[in-house]
Amino acid sequence: SINAEYMGDQPWRGRLWALVINLRRRPDRLASAAAAFKRSGVQVVRAHGVDASEGEVVDLSDVTRVSRGEPGLPGYKEGAVMSDGERGCAMAHVLVWRRLRDADLDFGLVMEDDLRPDDDQFAEHSRELMRRVPADWDMLYVDFKHELPGHAVNGRSDLLRGQFVWYTGGYFVSRKGVRKLLRHLPVDKPVDQFLATLEYHGILNAYTPTTPFARQSTSLTSDIVHTNRSRLYTNPACVVS
Repeated sequence: SINAEYMGDQPWRGRLWALVINLRRRPDRLASAAAAFKRSGVQVVRAHGVDASEGEVVDLSDVTRVSRGEPGLPGYKEGAVMSDGERGCAMAHVLVWRRLRDADLDFGLVMEDDLRPDDDQFAEHSRELMRRVPADWDMLYVDFKHELPGHAVNGRSDLLRGQFVWYTGGYFVSRKGVRKLLRHLPVDKPVDQFLATLEYHGILNAYTPTTPFARQSTSLTSDIVHTNRSRLYTNPACVVS
């Protein structure tokens, strides 16, 4: 279980922890993320990154091969076939959602192993954000880009409701958010686009602060190319070779 793997016999109530998606063959990246977030008051728990090059049998049945985007929405490309990297990344997130469901926690913090905090106050920033977010929240991003304009919440200038949010480097997801995500499988487009489309249709209630307080490292890159956006995907923790 998450609790046993994370804390053993020690009490863990009140402590902020994160499931970090990481390949078995890249313990260096996990160690780097763990050190960075420990300074910021966060305990890291490894979550399995999907990587066929490890020789494992990879079940991608919950991720389609063809990307089913919607005309008129950001990232749409008719007839796009998702790359192995995109499918592996999506499956890694699905496995984390299932793990959170099985643990039946109020919420979980999910990260990819190239996410780094902006400063040593990540835990405090997170707790303050959780105090401000409306009760209907499903997703709460710490690293993000609003592809469509976000909306101020109850006149606040420090919290936005997302209409179409990119990036899956770091996010909180609530118990009911996990259930919604699993109900809407399979993932039929790159995972950040999948989440953003659910947000656009009002299925997933997503919120962000006005600016990120953690970001994916620009020094950790791979050659996995998105099929629907002309940029490199920067996280090899989500790779199918």
